[in-house]
Amino acid sequence: MSAGAACFASGRVEAVGMFGGFPDLRERGVRDGVGDRYRHFLDDGDLVVVEGVRVPGAHRLLHEVQARWGMPDVICADRYRKGELQDALDRLGWRCEVRWRGMGYRDGSEDVRDFRAAVLSGRVSVARSRLLRSCVGEARVTTNPSGDSKLAIRAGAGRRFRARDDAAAAAVLAIAERERMRRREHVEVESWGWAIA
Repeated sequence: MSAGAACFASGRVEAVGMFGGFPDLRERGVRDGVGDRYRHFLDDGDLVVVEGVRVPGAHRLLHEVQARWGMPDVICADRYRKGELQDALDRLGWRCEVRWRGMGYRDGSEDVRDFRAAVLSGRVSVARSRLLRSCVGEARVTTNPSGDSKLAIRAGAGRRFRARDDAAAAAVLAIAERERMRRREHVEVESWGWAIA
């Protein structure tokens, strides 16, 4: 799955996921042990299916999020696929600022802390979204002996390894970046975050 999330000045959070068309959603649901959950995401408009077998490329996701939310002020993205995203941005002619984040303890701890602060303070609100509810339910946080936390992307084996928490990862990036921008600029800002996992 590829996923993107938007966090706006109002605190509203939205997310979208994207799958390749093969295998179909029914078979994916069986493989991942979630039944018809993906079909519900599609029916809700929170999931897009595109042709192909692989995880959809960054340019497909960028097209989708621009159509939904417009041009972002800032993109906060996982640096794991930095080259692919940079190529897609150049190809599309986007000139917005990109802030690269790692998913390890160094960046991840700050992101998790800022995400928690925003949620617990009531500065974010999420419309009903089965996609986000499912992905947040699948997401796990791991903490090292120093007390640093990060998202544990697809940690473990079995069902946990097949977990789809990509939209949660994108939401954490978007919300955390909005919190940092709010602190730096002391103004309400609009931004959305993007991640591929």
